[in-house]
Amino acid sequence: MKNPSNIHLRRSATLLLAGMLFLACSLFPFGVSLPETAAEQPAGAATVAPADGTESAAIPTAESTATRGPYSLEISDSYPLDVASGVLGLSMTASPGKVWLGTGKGTIEQVDSQSGAFVQSIPLITGEGLGYYLVATLEFNGQYIAALEVSRDLKSINLFAIEPGSGKVVNQWDMQSPEWSEESRMFASAATVLGVSPGKIWVDGHVIDTQTFEVKKVSMLPMTRFGYNGKGWMWITGDSGGSCDDLIFVNTDDLSEVVCQPRLPFMIEPNDVYPDVSIMALAGDRIWMVTGGEGGGQPLTITAYPADMDQLMKATKPLAKVTLMNKSHQIKLLYAGNYLWLLWKSGDKRGFLYQLDPQTGVTINSLDLIGGQRGNGFSDPQDIATEGDNLWILTIGKLLRVKLP
Repeated sequence: MKNPSNIHLRRSATLLLAGMLFLACSLFPFGVSLPETAAEQPAGAATVAPADGTESAAIPTAESTATRGPYSLEISDSYPLDVASGVLGLSMTASPGKVWLGTGKGTIEQVDSQSGAFVQSIPLITGEGLGYYLVATLEFNGQYIAALEVSRDLKSINLFAIEPGSGKVVNQWDMQSPEWSEESRMFASAATVLGVSPGKIWVDGHVIDTQTFEVKKVSMLPMTRFGYNGKGWMWITGDSGGSCDDLIFVNTDDLSEVVCQPRLPFMIEPNDVYPDVSIMALAGDRIWMVTGGEGGGQPLTITAYPADMDQLMKATKPLAKVTLMNKSHQIKLLYAGNYLWLLWKSGDKRGFLYQLDPQTGVTINSLDLIGGQRGNGFSDPQDIATEGDNLWILTIGKLLRVKLP
């Protein structure tokens, strides 16, 4: 039985949003320099479970302020944001040929992915509202850019659908309106979390069909994180209070079909799902999930499960499990170029990008994105995306390009 009263977990979403608001309210460098860690300290792999689920010995990985690995990872281009006018980087997504940046000014900046040129600035709230809002989350569902915009006082939350060709807002939803209903919004994470599947946007107990813009209410968990398995099922983690093992599955074609089991046999640890932290990334035939450590205050893990629902429900153990050598909860996972990428947003590994084997989770390569800029808040990474042959990393003050190996 999971413990739903974990105060630290319930506070994390609020603290995350508060941190975003703090960053958006300041135009000056801030932060405290963090001590550098030993070069040999790994990003992960304190323990690794191979495909048969059996635990193996630790596999060492390496890092330094320069890249380490079988080839060089490097920042090929750096594009500064106009921080002087309040354009602070907070969120990011990509569509063919374009990178989209959500800012602390309440705008979305459209960037050409070939040249890196900033080609369009889209204010979601115009007039006096500009600058009072921040774009907390961006996602692309294959048809539209979905954007969540939050007011600085947290009293206004708006969802937008944006046509990626023209940058035009084609629809908008007031998530504080009586028509939307606040029944499912138990935590601030509802204001910062989106899920997408082909033709659909998932948010705050609702699913929007982007073909018709019909909105349907769907059962979701507080402190939700979404992961689409690529085969018609949305995985939704959260705090179920002990039921559903804090993980439910919803059929994306038939929203009434929901799988909720009090004990999932493939979850062998009692605290595998970490509400509000368990983000997911589809990597080929498996979904990697950020999972809990072995005890309170222990480093998190990343765990791989079969993406196919039939295989998943027959599994009695995960495909692989790796312990992360950082206690921070601020992590981004992305699958791109046939590799799994892990970006640390905070903690003593803040600013490190890791290239992982998508089958085992073992570190292949690493890159320090910040270097000597630690202590300068504008260098802190916020999001990661992929488009074409590039990884894009958004910091508060810059957009960085890393060519895929």
